[in-house]
Amino acid sequence: MIELRSVSYSYGGIRALDRVSLSIKRGERVALVGPNSSGKSTLARIMNALLLPCEGECIVDGVDTKADPMHARRAVGMVFQDPDSQIVAHRVLDDVAFGPRNLGLPEKEVQRRVFEALKAVGLEPDGEAQRLSGGQKQLLAIAGVLAMRPSYVILDEPTAFLDCRGSRLVEDAISGLKGLGVVIITHDMEEAARADRIIALSGGRVVADSTPERFFSDDAQLAMAGVEPPYSFRLRKASIPAPMAHEVVRSCR
Repeated sequence: MIELRSVSYSYGGIRALDRVSLSIKRGERVALVGPNSSGKSTLARIMNALLLPCEGECIVDGVDTKADPMHARRAVGMVFQDPDSQIVAHRVLDDVAFGPRNLGLPEKEVQRRVFEALKAVGLEPDGEAQRLSGGQKQLLAIAGVLAMRPSYVILDEPTAFLDCRGSRLVEDAISGLKGLGVVIITHDMEEAARADRIIALSGGRVVADSTPERFFSDDAQLAMAGVEPPYSFRLRKASIPAPMAHEVVRSCR
């Protein structure tokens, strides 16, 4: 479990997170939503110890990130918004192998992890990383994280720069991340609606932590988070069956 206990963080005297407390369990999918500058990306970096709390504690599977940041960085994988920023090798296979090789693992184990991770996201090992489509590059970034065998994966706006086809590829890959704690930072409320929980931030504080159904039904929480219900939710409120609503939204995208 990832636990944040009254965590605050400031950049040069400007507070980005203000006494945030929450928990993320393995096996659940959580959407992190809120307006720009609400603290979402800072929170993500706190969870995998790229940043350490100025106040409070972040505990990852029982270990304080201040005491052992490397434990959190191994346990919590991070997929950034721009997949090009995570590509480090010319060949697809070598890119996914980069992390496990840096762990000093035997090459047989490296290869096993690489092929398992590529299979999980539906990519072939042959080919040049820079020749992949935008969606495929994001899948490659996800595979690189999976090869490190994390317990949790955080994805920062994973479909932001992608077209419909690329978004669907990434959505399908995320849906296949079984057994891991998955946190998705997103402005796409359709994406948020597929989560088990929605955590909304505003001004560095948690203003909502509930199921999508409850969150999108609460006008006060929506206003505080600065978001609107997704189209699929509005269709359901208009008594259009959920499967039909999903197909309407999917065709629109």
